[in-house]
Amino acid sequence: MGALFPAISSAMLSAQTNALAMHGRNLFIGITQANVDRESHGRSSVWPKNQNKEDGEGEDIAFNAYTGSQADDYFDDLFDMQNYGTQSWSPYVDVDIKFVSGAGVSAYKGSKTLKGCVAWKVASDITDDMPDIIPVLVSRNISTDNFVTESTKETLSQTKQEATDTAYTQPFGNKASVIIHKGGAAGVYKGRYQSLADFYDKQTVTFVEGSRIEYLKPSNR
Repeated sequence: MGALFPAISSAMLSAQTNALAMHGRNLFIGITQANVDRESHGRSSVWPKNQNKEDGEGEDIAFNAYTGSQADDYFDDLFDMQNYGTQSWSPYVDVDIKFVSGAGVSAYKGSKTLKGCVAWKVASDITDDMPDIIPVLVSRNISTDNFVTESTKETLSQTKQEATDTAYTQPFGNKASVIIHKGGAAGVYKGRYQSLADFYDKQTVTFVEGSRIEYLKPSNR
């Protein structure tokens, strides 16, 4: 049994990371489809906004600004949690709420908020001209402090393992991470391959001058 334990642990980790990657991919598809629908009505993207929020007032998510530790607020708005379970419920995405959770992060429990159930950090102010390799959904256990957020940053030779975010014990700790890229690709990165060079597919990332993104963090409670 002792000899089998490493193989069993590895298989369990692979199953969990692949399942969370599927969740993230489905969440990404839902957001992308919402953006396609909105474009035909002259509405802007439902990816969270900070500095680039739409001018004006109203109930549309484009008028909301998110920053710092507001990933919960963003997903609450995206899924219209305030009206969840009522006839007025009108989420922006047509996907199951369960996709915000997974791999040890508690599933939605039936309240009016997703706080404590969000497995993802999410990038704000994503624009069409940004490279497809940009991570837009990141499993919350990996630190995004060194991620590319503005201007040009060399990632090609940065193979040092990125730090885990000690605020979150789930999912995966320092064993693995899951990233959904702007182009739609889902990446599972284990152990020593959790580096900027791997996250950015060994590319140098360039933003249009003045562009900047921020990674919103969820609550861990």
